[in-house]
Amino acid sequence: MTNRIFIFVLLIALVGCKQQPENVGEKPQNIPAKNATTTTDKSLSKVYDLSQIQGIWQGEGDINQSESYRIISDNNVLDITCIEGDCSKEGLFIEFGTIGFTNNKNLTNIDEQNSGKYLAYQTFNPDLEKNIIRIDENFQFDDSLKLLETSLVSSYMFDEEEANKPSSFMKIRSLPLALFKTLKDLSKQNNDLKKNFNLYELSSKVIVKTDKCYFYKDKDLKVKQRAFLVQNDKAYLESINDQSVKVYFDGQIVTSGYLNKSDVELLLK
Repeated sequence: MTNRIFIFVLLIALVGCKQQPENVGEKPQNIPAKNATTTTDKSLSKVYDLSQIQGIWQGEGDINQSESYRIISDNNVLDITCIEGDCSKEGLFIEFGTIGFTNNKNLTNIDEQNSGKYLAYQTFNPDLEKNIIRIDENFQFDDSLKLLETSLVSSYMFDEEEANKPSSFMKIRSLPLALFKTLKDLSKQNNDLKKNFNLYELSSKVIVKTDKCYFYKDKDLKVKQRAFLVQNDKAYLESINDQSVKVYFDGQIVTSGYLNKSDVELLLK
């Protein structure tokens, strides 16, 4: 099984919370289609740049309903697996590494490797006390579709013999609520990765335009909650509906629900 480093930290930028409503723990709607593939248009460049893949990605699930996520910030990458769909502390598997592109299949260090034909992923093997580099020759990326196709490092997703099996990743607006809350809780124990990740900057958000904007329990805005945001407050954006947006607001507690779309401005990544 792939060696991995358990790192239970992630930078979660905080903004103040005004109220304490009920949480709405629904799965995000912008999940990639199973077995999605990138376009084969030959006009797409085969030389890739690190700036193209910055952000938050969700991968295909496995037969056990495990969920995979990849967060890329500069050369830093965090691979997260919610084993069997469990995004609590007990179900979370995390592997930290560095990522880049190269034209050299025999690369020994991926620092400052920001462009090239092949995707390179580097992790530290504590048993061997050295870095392990994997070169992905099957990497594809279509910026118009926001689709990333590469290998998932976590061996929880595939058997060891199929470690290089391609897995489609779709860029998403923000992490699902349950995973966000777990990472926020874990980050209180150790802040060593503050310099490597800024989830707040990588996520899509909304900013409140009106004096007061109430949370609702449902996307049709029929059941109002007591909690509200005020003008210029920003919340993480999960999904967009006809009349509403599904968000969570990070403060002393994480407040979640639906806001009236007309009351906010979308800040998309």
